[in-house]
Amino acid sequence: MIFFARTTDMKCPRCGKIITAAAAACRHCGVRIAKPCERITRRMTANGRIAMACGGLLAFLGVVTLMAQAYPVGMLLAVIGITFCVIGRMMS
Repeated sequence: MIFFARTTDMKCPRCGKIITAAAAACRHCGVRIAKPCERITRRMTANGRIAMACGGLLAFLGVVTLMAQAYPVGMLLAVIGITFCVIGRMMS
């Protein structure tokens, strides 16, 4: 866990001493500071949107199926769709 002291400084997650936010490693204890990769962040956001879209479609199909009085299949589709929507929302 990284705590930010100021805009340009932060605390080292291992020793707790103040280091610059741009540092790749702590100059006091030597621990490497991980920075999130932008490409991975973009990919995770896109995957979240895809999961939400698929979940919305499944939930819609579940409601339509419930209206056609096919209750077990409709409930299954609706629950899976809502689950995908929630997971997609958590990812984005």
